Amino acid sequence: MHYLVIPVADTNERCLPLLVDLLESIRKGGYYDNDYHVILCYDNVGEAFQKAIIEKFLGDKIAVLDNRNPKNLNFTKNVNTGFRLAHQLGAEHITLLNMDTVLPPVETFNKLSGEGLAFPTPVDVSP
Repeated sequence: MHYLVIPVADTNERCLPLLVDLLESIRKGGYYDNDYHVILCYDNVGEAFQKAIIEKFLGDKIAVLDNRNPKNLNFTKNVNTGFRLAHQLGAEHITLLNMDTVLPPVETFNKLSGEGLAFPTPVDVSP
């Protein structure tokens, strides 16, 4: 299984369309049909933002890791929680994506990563 980990911390009005574009590219690119899963790592994300994403992408293979804390975890800790969850769920490969990413069709992504142009690196996510 391949997990796409997406940290989400900034939920101002310009960020929602970016995340929607990314999730649409995953859906339309055939990733869900090729054993890809998404983990959204929310770090103090408001409920209205969460609801908008859940309603639009209901039924997709998206896990939401809601890191509700008194303050933001920061980027690194937020990403590490997503990596740990992916590892616990049996990930063979993990790709970190920023919200402003738009993915090509899965065949192109697989070809690039298989030819070594994307560098999958083993990560120790032990607690």
